[in-house]
Amino acid sequence: AVIGILSLWLGRNRWCSKSGMGYAIFAILLGMIITNASSQLFPNFKLTGFKLVAKDGEFFIKCSLVLLAVEFSVLKEVGWQAIVVSWVGSPVSLISGYLIGTRLFHMETDISILIAVGATWCGASAISAVSAVVG
Repeated sequence: AVIGILSLWLGRNRWCSKSGMGYAIFAILLGMIITNASSQLFPNFKLTGFKLVAKDGEFFIKCSLVLLAVEFSVLKEVGWQAIVVSWVGSPVSLISGYLIGTRLFHMETDISILIAVGATWCGASAISAVSAVVG
């Protein structure tokens, strides 16, 4: 929570906001710095809490990716069909991408899942979110 609040505060800074540097950039950078610094300073210390949080957050990631950029007024205009398409289309795309990757291209399972997630949803951010779960 501290990293999120700090990232949000930095991202809403006038200069950062004007320059196009949002809170997500700071969250990623701070996460990388903390993870790498702790592994270098304390080699026996493992950040298992992050992996636990990532696995618990998988459901919320899926839900938020489906409804991320949709305002409720837009949902009223397009109707329930949009929710059905997003809740059916995303899993079909994810499973198809995984099967194409593993069966057709003979890719490793982890890589195939990451590529399928990136193609199904929002690319790099989805891949980075799921990579913590995949390992």
